[in-house]
Amino acid sequence: MRERGTLVGSLVILSSLAAGSYWLAVRARLSDAQPHSPGHVVDYFADNFKLTRMDDKGSALYSIAAAKMNHYADDDSTDLTDPGITSARPDQPLVHMHADTGHMTSDAEQVTLKGNVTITRAATDKDSELRGYGSSLFVLPEQDLASSNDPFTFLHGGSKVWARTMRFDNTSRFVRMNDDVEARGYTVIEPHQPAGAPPVTTPSSPQ
Repeated sequence: MRERGTLVGSLVILSSLAAGSYWLAVRARLSDAQPHSPGHVVDYFADNFKLTRMDDKGSALYSIAAAKMNHYADDDSTDLTDPGITSARPDQPLVHMHADTGHMTSDAEQVTLKGNVTITRAATDKDSELRGYGSSLFVLPEQDLASSNDPFTFLHGGSKVWARTMRFDNTSRFVRMNDDVEARGYTVIEPHQPAGAPPVTTPSSPQ
């Protein structure tokens, strides 16, 4: 009876070990079958990066360049070092934006520039050069738009204008500032000003 009890106990232990091993094997297979999230880690990087977007005729619309880029697999975003954005649409003034760092969303739909931000719109035969300086800039390259909720300083046609917030539209060639303070009105730098002419107008507050 004692030997039989020992045998039964051994069989129970072996059965438990076998069941446990089977469960661990099934669990391992299930774990392998499920995709693993890589997390927010760099999956590739490049030095002297440049992206150029063309229109259907092969003309450059804009380019985004950087001394270094780090791409992240989880959200398809990209961090940029020493980035520059150039809008080169044939029917618009050349615009160049630069900063210390940048962050670009998937497919370059949105770019955020930070640190020593500059924006320069080239002079035309009807308008003086425009320069802007700030700490951050939110850019929509496809729409040729840029904006900032941080202070910006503009130099244009011999005038210097300080703004709490600003919206830069290269298509209409307007810069609209302090739009968040309706009681004080807003300031607009208008396009097509002859060089040397007063470039700044201050409309009355919106009703």
